[in-house]
Amino acid sequence: CMPNDSEDGTSSWYQMANCRRAQVAYGMYASSGSTNCKNGDFKESFVTKNGIAEFGYMLGNYGYNSPITYDDTGSFPVCEGDGNGYYLSVGCSSSGGFTIDRFSDQYCLEYYDTYDTLSNFNSAMKNLKCYNCYSSSTDSDVSYSLASYLVADSGSCSESESSLCTTSSFVANSGSGAYQHAHFGSSGTLTFSNKLKYGL
Repeated sequence: CMPNDSEDGTSSWYQMANCRRAQVAYGMYASSGSTNCKNGDFKESFVTKNGIAEFGYMLGNYGYNSPITYDDTGSFPVCEGDGNGYYLSVGCSSSGGFTIDRFSDQYCLEYYDTYDTLSNFNSAMKNLKCYNCYSSSTDSDVSYSLASYLVADSGSCSESESSLCTTSSFVANSGSGAYQHAHFGSSGTLTFSNKLKYGL
């Protein structure tokens, strides 16, 4: 997270609460024809860069009947005072779900306890087990699809970074160099559909 990305005017990484936002890990699946979120259709694991609120915004604005929208995520705290001397921020449980955690310092570095387990929200996230985020038969342009916006706002992730990610054969064979993102689209009569699967 660079200083100009801090959104709060700070320049020291440990002060940038937004750089430590809880992120969403998800897998992208694609094939010509029908996509089933099965291993044969797996393309790559991704992790968001801008937190759960932005993920909810994209699902609500670019997805079809999404179980998650910005209405669900927009009010989640990002290292905000609770009025009782503690600070609240979205965190992650040991099982990979989301929580609202309480911290004793203004930079949300000193974990105190879990304030809310977000059970309803985590249940809604589980409905993203195989969510259609692009289909050439219904979307007019892949550039304006949910798949396009999500991938542009995410980075690749592998099992070496998180147990919630899967290492694709493309990533495994690419060595330690920079990852490249797959491009999704259609040509001629080929139908190319993409789905995402929440990594919990």
